Formats: sequence, C-alpha cells, structure tokens
Amino acid sequence: MLGIHTPVTLGHEIYGHIAAFGQESDLTPADVGRPVIVYPWIGCGHCEACLAGRDNECPTPENLGMQRPGGHGEKVVVRDAKFLVDAEGLDPHYAGIFACCGLTAYAALSKIIRREGPIGIIGMGGLGLMALAIAKGTGFDQVAALDIDQAKLALATQSYGADFSFDSRAKDVGEQIQGATGGLVALVDFVGSGQTSSLALSVLRTGGT
Repeated sequence: MLGIHTPVTLGHEIYGHIAAFGQESDLTPADVGRPVIVYPWIGCGHCEACLAGRDNECPTPENLGMQRPGGHGEKVVVRDAKFLVDAEGLDPHYAGIFACCGLTAYAALSKIIRREGPIGIIGMGGLGLMALAIAKGTGFDQVAALDIDQAKLALATQSYGADFSFDSRAKDVGEQIQGATGGLVALVDFVGSGQTSSLALSVLRTGGT
C-alpha cells in the first residue's frame, strides 16, 4: 500500500550536513558542511500536486525512507535543495524529529482557525507533547491535555505548560472539561479511537473544530 520495495534503507526523520551537491542545486561550496533537516515527503516532481508545492499529496511519491533510501544510511541523496531546511543552532539530538513529528503536530494545529478560547489535545505521547509545545509557543490562549496516563499528564502540565489536564478514562471527563473550560473551541486527537472521537465531539463548543 505504501509503495515500499525492499531492500530499502529506512529513516524519514533526517538531520545531517550537506556533503556534496549537483550543478543544478543552486548550492555553493560554502554550503558544504551546513547542518540541515531534510523534508522527506518528496513527490514525483511532475504531477499537479507537486507543481503546486504539495509534494505530500503526490500519488506516486518518492519519500525518503520509504520509496527512496532514507536517513539510516551513511549518506542520503535529496533531489532538490528546496527540501533542505536550515538547522543552524538546533540540537542535533532531536532536530530530525521536526521532519515528521513536528510537521504532523504543526499541520494539525494549523487547521484551527480560532486562537481565542481553550483547545484540547488528546494523547500526550511524542506527537501530543510536540503539539502542546507548538501550541503554547504560537499563541493559543489555553491548552487542555488529555491522556489515560497520570505521569504523562503531569509532564504535560509541569514541563510543557498545559493549562488543564484530564484523565480521559474518567467517567465524567466530559463534564470535567465542560466545567473547567466552558467547552473547547478545537480539539486535536492523536489517538483516533472511537472513544476519543466521541469524547472530542462531546466537549466542543458550537462551531468547534
């Protein structure tokens, strides 16, 4: 289904340094050694989606780590310099995760039109915590964290700045959220089960996302 043909080198969260470049890359010798994050969701380059800059919607993708050799190799070939994001000053121990975890969280939050009023995030794993950090850093008024793990909820509140935290297993969690927030203007669900979807719909305000 994903179009992966083995053997292939995995790895789609890629941080590295430019080692060499082709003549049509618009790079210069000064770029060699520059740290970059690699955008891995690369399309064919010729279809309607790719020509409009939406490579991630390409029906015949050439994603790194899937259809093309990825970042677990010693080196990786990237078709176009536009897929290289400057990573100067970023910690190399985690910079690569921005290419997937960071993009997923940011893309979900970017679909929320209203910035005033409380939003919720279900699932305080890697994606949820990334989304929480982005939400708090990009001007969302209040953010509620939802999870079934008390340790993760404590982390979300104490280290990531969640304004509210709720145990989504609690029988009255919907009432708790409504009482504390008056209802959420938006909710991002990183679990995606029937239970979490139902909970999300039950705690949204009229016109919520």
